[in-house]
Amino acid sequence: MPEKTESDNDQHNSVDESAYADKIDPVTKTTDSHTAHDQSEPRKSMTGFEIAQVLQGVIAALLAGLGLLILSKQNTILNRQTEVMAKQTEIMGRQTTLMREASKQTDEQSKRSLEISVFQSKAALDQSIEASRIDQRAWLGVKHMKMITLEMEKPVTVEAVVVNTGKTFALDSRFLVTVAVHAGPPLDVDRAAASPERLAKQFPERPYVVFPGVEVTARATRSVTGETIARIKDGMVTVYFFGELSYTDIFQRPHRTEFCGIYSPPSNVPLRPGWTGQWG
Repeated sequence: MPEKTESDNDQHNSVDESAYADKIDPVTKTTDSHTAHDQSEPRKSMTGFEIAQVLQGVIAALLAGLGLLILSKQNTILNRQTEVMAKQTEIMGRQTTLMREASKQTDEQSKRSLEISVFQSKAALDQSIEASRIDQRAWLGVKHMKMITLEMEKPVTVEAVVVNTGKTFALDSRFLVTVAVHAGPPLDVDRAAASPERLAKQFPERPYVVFPGVEVTARATRSVTGETIARIKDGMVTVYFFGELSYTDIFQRPHRTEFCGIYSPPSNVPLRPGWTGQWG
């Protein structure tokens, strides 16, 4: 067999490549043709509309990012404001509590001040009323006492002149008087005043009204022997005159005055006051 030369091999390879090229996919061939076409033709520049669309997209993206940043900042500010408002609310709550406590203390102080003021006003009013009552009430007192009868075979008679020195009536007036005869040392008039017999006689028999400035006479008698009369005149026996005045003023307040008179000779002279006391 004759040997193949180098030219024969080249021809064979070219034939094979041609056959392979015929078997390539038309799409690939098309792509290659486009590529070759693109490489052969220069790239066209973007139109103004396309540039505007691109810029619009970039601006929209920037605005969206800026909006998100603003929203984030606003959210941070709102959170801080919420914290500040919470703290302010807490402070206001404390201030409200302090104000409530201060108001309570003020109310208590005002209440105490009002109570003190009312008490002082009432005390002043009561004093004024009491002073008015004292000024306007009846006052029964003994003007003087004297021996009326000191004679043989006659009872010893002593009288007291009672006068209303007040400005109004003495209501339900009662006079209790008695005479005591005592020989020896001076009598303890306080103990004698407590004796049951000192008010053995009532004058007058029933209570009555004593008008302002009116004088009323209250008498008491005691039967003694002629010898006792002589000893009284000689100063050997002492005559004591005890009395009690009870009455009610126009303000329905009860009053009582007790008194004691001591007789010293000569007769028919005023008795020396021995003791006087007033109640009410």
